[in-house]
Amino acid sequence: MQSSSAEVTMMESQNRKRAPAWTEREVRDLIAVWGEESVLSELHSSFRNAKTFVKISQGMKDRGHNRDPKQCRVKLKELRQAYQKTREANSRSGSEPQTCRFYDELHAILGGSATTTPAVLFDSFNGDGGNTEAGFGDEEDDDEEEVVDSSQQASGETSFPDSQELFLTLDLEPVPPEPTQGCLLDPAGGEGTSESTRPGSEEQIPLYEEFIYCCGAATQVLKCGPWKDLLETESKTLPGLLFLIIPGNPGLAGYYRTFIRALYHGLNGQYPVWVVSHAGHCKPPSGMGMTEDTDIKELEDVFGLHGQIEHKLDFLRKNVPKDMKLVLIGHSIGCYITLEMMKRASELQVLRSVLLFPTIERMAQSPQGKLLTPVLCKLRYILYMPVYLLSFLPERVKTSMVRFVLRGLKCPDEASIVTSLNLFSVDCVANVLYMASQEMMKVVERDSTTIKQNLKKLIFYYGVADNWCPQQYFEEIKMDFPDGDIRLCEKGIRHAFVLDASREMAAMITDWVQDILTRL
Repeated sequence: MQSSSAEVTMMESQNRKRAPAWTEREVRDLIAVWGEESVLSELHSSFRNAKTFVKISQGMKDRGHNRDPKQCRVKLKELRQAYQKTREANSRSGSEPQTCRFYDELHAILGGSATTTPAVLFDSFNGDGGNTEAGFGDEEDDDEEEVVDSSQQASGETSFPDSQELFLTLDLEPVPPEPTQGCLLDPAGGEGTSESTRPGSEEQIPLYEEFIYCCGAATQVLKCGPWKDLLETESKTLPGLLFLIIPGNPGLAGYYRTFIRALYHGLNGQYPVWVVSHAGHCKPPSGMGMTEDTDIKELEDVFGLHGQIEHKLDFLRKNVPKDMKLVLIGHSIGCYITLEMMKRASELQVLRSVLLFPTIERMAQSPQGKLLTPVLCKLRYILYMPVYLLSFLPERVKTSMVRFVLRGLKCPDEASIVTSLNLFSVDCVANVLYMASQEMMKVVERDSTTIKQNLKKLIFYYGVADNWCPQQYFEEIKMDFPDGDIRLCEKGIRHAFVLDASREMAAMITDWVQDILTRL
């Protein structure tokens, strides 16, 4: 028996009400589809554009998401309204600057460049042009409120699993954002000491993503907190401390998205928390190359291990005030880089360095190093062709492959799943493997001199079953530095903690640094 028209309508309405929250990955992909020239052209030129939203829905399916045309239209309208609200707030004289989730991406579509606004397109989205809201004012508006999208409450991180074992400092046993899509207005300054600037939940935390050239190499930076540019921030609102994360390898900033959000939340929003990727450990956006086309001579080997150290120092020189106090948090090979930074630039105002699962000695002799050194140093080139071929697969197939690899994790961090898709880029993988090969050859002797000179500033955190820095290394450094703050994990956290223990690690670090925070 066929269902009546009324029954079908009721079922569709119930399905819309049960629509799952939009993940960050979905929203970013939706904006990307929306920003395609052909889609914008259709929305701008047609009042009745149901077919265009079918096209957008299909574009989402091609990227591995299941969103019907109605859901896409309503979500795009929400994003547009949030952008308009932010623009209007910023246009009022005397008001503090504000932003919203995905503001830069939305501004590229709705607002043009930073100094000019394409009036026709922007007006059309306001309903003043020939096309009401560029296609958002069609006949479906009447039932728009039927769609109950739990993402309207800014539900949180998206998903991209850390490939916990695809490479190097991530574990090799089988297992598997960015800002939330809610477009909540972000607080605009200060140290977060007032209740109004303290994040109510992790999902409300402002997070900015930038792709820049540093030492001539493409670099991704994620910034938690309202301070987008510390060099331009007025002294009265300048934070007293910056937490900077130096990643492991692969050094993709996205793996630490959940971690920096949780850490910022644990710090009550009082201090910015940034993570800077390794040089070339990213997939640059369209129009940006892996290296900068310039006549200026940069580092000859910026993608190598020692080039990565200079890369981080150069980032600090160009983006952080000289007198800014720092808490450096290194992970895996990031710990080696952190110690080298403190050695090479003693003028840095480092109050504390937290070294998580530190690969600071005898990497090639570690259990994992013995297995991978021959591959990384002699056979890594044969991996490039499979990666190149896999790069042509649809996004949904790549995502399924990543989830399969990480299937052993009970609660994989979705942000790391999304980030792992960058490892289907040959350029990115080549930089990851090249740096890894140098780690095997150059990380040999522990730098006990630098450790001794900075012992009171250092916290070491070793894993019990870590195949990159085994417990033997912990016991030996503990014996050599009995007065040092050298800890052994008793919680079973894996070397690649970003896969499933970011919040737990952030909570511990928040507790560890309370002594320096009380002295500020």
